[in-house]
Amino acid sequence: MTLARFGHLLAVLAIVMASTAAPEARSASWIRISDLDNLHLGRWSGRGDLQAEDDHCVRIVGGPWRRTFRLEAYGSGPGGAFALRNGRDHLPFEVAYDDGRGYRTFRSPGDALAGLEGSHNHWLYRRCRWGHVDERKRVRIRVQEADLATAPAGRFHGHLLLMVVPE
Repeated sequence: MTLARFGHLLAVLAIVMASTAAPEARSASWIRISDLDNLHLGRWSGRGDLQAEDDHCVRIVGGPWRRTFRLEAYGSGPGGAFALRNGRDHLPFEVAYDDGRGYRTFRSPGDALAGLEGSHNHWLYRRCRWGHVDERKRVRIRVQEADLATAPAGRFHGHLLLMVVPE
């Protein structure tokens, strides 16, 4: 395999973040999500992992002072797997999320990370929107070098659905 073969491996991941409220919390809570962008992994050089992250804001309104949420993740691969595709080939990726207290990794599709903290009032949410890093949330995807080394050259794309559920 030559390095030129890998120069054409380009990956793009569209992220969709949705919200839902459990029936018991629906009347007491609402969720605002902003500044979430698609992730572009770019071209692989032939060495190392490909990784991209995006920061965004999540505000949960209602309930206690520091409102928490659960986050579920689903990919666009077979069975909701975290995978990019180029038509027929799949390229797995890892998903991790940081609510400001460090990254936590999803083990499998449908896996939930509980106890994540959202911005708990309008002022902190505005600080997040203005770019203050202490209130920003982050999603990171990583394609491991071993998987990239076996992937055919081409453009890969996929979707990641992150479901926010108030706790």
